[in-house]
Amino acid sequence: MSANTRNKYIIVILAAAAIAVSSCDLILMQHQESFSRSYSAEGIARVTVANIDGDITIRSTSSTSSIEVSGTKYGTTRAVLDEINIIAGTDITGSGTLAITAVYQGYDGKVDFSVTVPPGTIVETSGSSGRVHVTGDVTLQRVRQDGGSVLIQDVSSAGNIRTSNADITIRRVETLGDITTEHGSIRADLNRVSAHRSITAYRGNVRISAARDLNARVITTVSGSGTATNTAITAGGPYRVEVKATRGDITIRNP
Repeated sequence: MSANTRNKYIIVILAAAAIAVSSCDLILMQHQESFSRSYSAEGIARVTVANIDGDITIRSTSSTSSIEVSGTKYGTTRAVLDEINIIAGTDITGSGTLAITAVYQGYDGKVDFSVTVPPGTIVETSGSSGRVHVTGDVTLQRVRQDGGSVLIQDVSSAGNIRTSNADITIRRVETLGDITTEHGSIRADLNRVSAHRSITAYRGNVRISAARDLNARVITTVSGSGTATNTAITAGGPYRVEVKATRGDITIRNP
């Protein structure tokens, strides 16, 4: 069996395992409770969401007066559900940050977040597992996600995004930061950068759609198994984007 065929089998097995685990979670976490809170946006320039297990969805709305936080808490028992706390507060340094955190023990609980923020808000997320979806007129400063998936679309800029075992998809983002996944694929629109950047998948494929007026040179590096195909024509510029894959293929093209 070739290395590429073996890798494909491994990916299929991992995907099937993920679906099985997700289905098991839904069966075990029979207790659930919705929550909804509203916070004044006055003086708040940045919102952070820290989760353990569960989805995080952040989007912008036309409202400039409030930050809305809603979602669902899940637990294997009622006692577990009651122990899940959603804590939100402003930074004691007065930096204009609203920090939203899910607090609970063990792996018997889960929280799905939905957060709406005013246009232009700086946002940041972190979590152990679950889907992260950020969209709208926001500045994404950072994403740290262990497992699940990350989808960023239609935001003004995206900072550093790093995952351990999660696919990353970036669509229609004006300016990108560094992107790294230990085990997962990367699909990204590359339109503009403001510094030298790196896009790295250690175990997974990278697919880049590079704008023709991209203000950077794109350099590809494949180590181990995999191939690199770069058919993109770009304007070039003062910056360099290094696209790397250790065990996977790189494809770069124009839209």
